[in-house]
Amino acid sequence: MNVGRVDFSAWIVRLITWDGLVPVFMALAPSAVGLSIPNNRGVMEATAVALPIAAFFVRFGVGFRLIQTNNCAAEIRRFQVVAFVFGMFLLLFFDSVSILAHVMPSGALFPRWTDFLGFMIVFGGVYLVAMAISLYLGPVWKLDFSWAWKA
Repeated sequence: MNVGRVDFSAWIVRLITWDGLVPVFMALAPSAVGLSIPNNRGVMEATAVALPIAAFFVRFGVGFRLIQTNNCAAEIRRFQVVAFVFGMFLLLFFDSVSILAHVMPSGALFPRWTDFLGFMIVFGGVYLVAMAISLYLGPVWKLDFSWAWKA
């Protein structure tokens, strides 16, 4: 019987869906706006302001609920909330910059490809560590009867 083990697969799935699907949507949103309403800089600038703020509140509500329902101690949950808020502000900044990059001249943010790559490695690494801490599920208290079938 395995009691109190960490369910790493659920933790990884939560991290991938939270930090994989949602940022991809946010990265594709400016292209969708640009295709649906072409040559309108004002709409893109309004999207750069409104969409990250709306996504921030949705992510905060869902993430806070996930932290409150995990199996961690209260002290760990408080630390997870701090890591989560830090990660959310990093993501808010990144979302705004990535949307505004669609209306900026080419090379204005990152003159060279290596500048962009370095930014993504450092920024993405700090963000992923913060979100991995905040999305930790804690030990899962479930009964595992698979031991009964082993010889």
